[in-house]
Amino acid sequence: MRRICSRRSSSRTRPQVQTEKLLQEAWRRAVQAQMLAGRIDATQESLLMQGGLCILQAQSDCTELISRTLPLEAAD
Repeated sequence: MRRICSRRSSSRTRPQVQTEKLLQEAWRRAVQAQMLAGRIDATQESLLMQGGLCILQAQSDCTELISRTLPLEAAD
C-alpha cells in the first residue's frame, strides 16, 4: 500500500518531530483500517518539509490473513 499524507505545521505550534510522529501514526491507522486481519511487516517513510507543509511519503509491506477455518470431519 502506498499513499502520501500531509499536514500543515507551524514551527510555533508543533515541532517537526511531533508532526512527523502524528503523520506516522495516521499512516499506520490508515493501513490497518484497510485490512480485515493482518499485520504491517515493514514500512519505509520519508518526511519532506515544504512551505510549512509536512509531507510524509510511506510504503508498507503487509501480510493479510485471508482464510477461513473449516472444521475437520471425523473419519469413519
